[in-house]
Amino acid sequence: MRDRHQKKSRFFRLTRWGKALLFFSAVILFAAMVTGRNVVYLLFSLIISFMFVSAILATISLYRLRVGRLLPQHIFSGKPFLVETRVTNDKRFLPSFSLIVSNVLNQKELKGRYILKLPPQSSVSVAHKYLIERRGRYTFHGVKVSTTYPPELFLKGYLVMEPETIIVYPRIVRLNPHFLNDIASEIENQVNRAGLGTDLYGFRKYQNGDDSRFINWKLSAKTRDLLISTYCHEQNLKVCVVFDNLIYRIDQSSRERFESAVTLAASFCSFFIEGGFKVKLVSRNQEIPYGEGNRQLYTILRHLALIEPMTGEDAPVDPYSPHILESGIGLLVYCDAKPGNTGNFARAFDGATMGGI
Repeated sequence: MRDRHQKKSRFFRLTRWGKALLFFSAVILFAAMVTGRNVVYLLFSLIISFMFVSAILATISLYRLRVGRLLPQHIFSGKPFLVETRVTNDKRFLPSFSLIVSNVLNQKELKGRYILKLPPQSSVSVAHKYLIERRGRYTFHGVKVSTTYPPELFLKGYLVMEPETIIVYPRIVRLNPHFLNDIASEIENQVNRAGLGTDLYGFRKYQNGDDSRFINWKLSAKTRDLLISTYCHEQNLKVCVVFDNLIYRIDQSSRERFESAVTLAASFCSFFIEGGFKVKLVSRNQEIPYGEGNRQLYTILRHLALIEPMTGEDAPVDPYSPHILESGIGLLVYCDAKPGNTGNFARAFDGATMGGI
């Protein structure tokens, strides 16, 4: 957030105790007017003065406060995250008391934190723990700072208007490790063949025309045969995850099945990228080229965080086009009925049920 010239929306309202005291003061005023006694007028004046001074002290407590907020870089649905809010008291001599600091997410105020005292020319950071259940785009509209100091007669404060948009990634679930390892083994076996790489593949007898640099002299001395060291083929492991986000009708059950399929596609991409594979994601909306590492993972997760189901065949990308897989191994995740053209894929998964996964 900007430190200076922050746009604020102020509010002021009576608390339950403030309304009770105001009602009591009205009764005292009525009694003073009926009886005409000065002591009753004096009691009414004391009550009103007390409320007036309380409002002034609350204003002083909120004066010259600077607010900043630090959001995490990556947020996953269903996983708690911390938001750090920093409050600075720029007053030279006067402290601030009884501050309540909370964030506003999508026009809804979240649970806040309490600061008892903030000395002058000092700062304090409070951490808010939040959890968002569904993926998508959300907006933190601002930070609300309020106080009920000194007695709880008024709730006075302001909302610092600094909207920040966050992207909540889909859930990454722990799938069956044996199931995932079987898939990974299948993919590795297809590229684990002799070649000119750096990983040792095996040994064979020397043949005319072989490069003498690859003779394993130590092992040859033991076996009394010239043996050649062979190496794995130098090829990166590539996996293409195709997420067919086509559904035939949109209702509550269809949305739930769709969200389950998104979770499965995101979990597959996370597993293979963490395993060192190059991963490509294809949906009917977009084709994300092969890549590796965290940057590729978060690019894919961002796309899956914002993806919506499609109900028609008119789509920018055809996920079943022959060129989609290129030289990679294809995994298909679908939402509705299993498509008929799945022959190019190593495996196809019903993401709606995730049965047997």
